[in-house]
Amino acid sequence: LVGLGGDIDLLFGERGRDDLSGGAGVDILDGGRGDDILRGGSGDDELTGGGGRDSLSGGSGEDDLRARDRERDVVIGGSGYDFAIVDGKRLDLVLGVEEPVRPGARVRPPLTGRVARWARAGLSRVLG
Repeated sequence: LVGLGGDIDLLFGERGRDDLSGGAGVDILDGGRGDDILRGGSGDDELTGGGGRDSLSGGSGEDDLRARDRERDVVIGGSGYDFAIVDGKRLDLVLGVEEPVRPGARVRPPLTGRVARWARAGLSRVLG
C-alpha cells in the first residue's frame, strides 16, 4: 500500500504481511499484526510495527519509530534526528537512530514545536 504523498498519509495494515510506504510529507504508518515492512519516505513520520517481525525505515526527516513488541525487528532511522522505542539489543537491530529507547530506560519524548518553545522559556507546567 503506497501513500499518495499529500500533506499527511495515514496507512494501516491488518493481520498478515503488509508493505506500507508513505510519500513526501508527514506519514503515519501502523503495520498491525504480522511481519510488516514500513517505509516513511521524506518528511517527519511516525511508524509503528505492531506484533510480528517488522522492518521500519524512517527515511529523511525526524521520525518516531516504535517496535517494542518482544519480536525481532529491524529499525532504520535515516537522515534527520530519529527517536525509537525498541526491544533489547539481543532482539532488535537498530541503525541510524539518534535516540533509541530500550526496556528499562526512561522515555523522554523529543521536545518540538510549541512545547519546546515553552520549555526553553522556563515554563515548569504545561496544561492540556
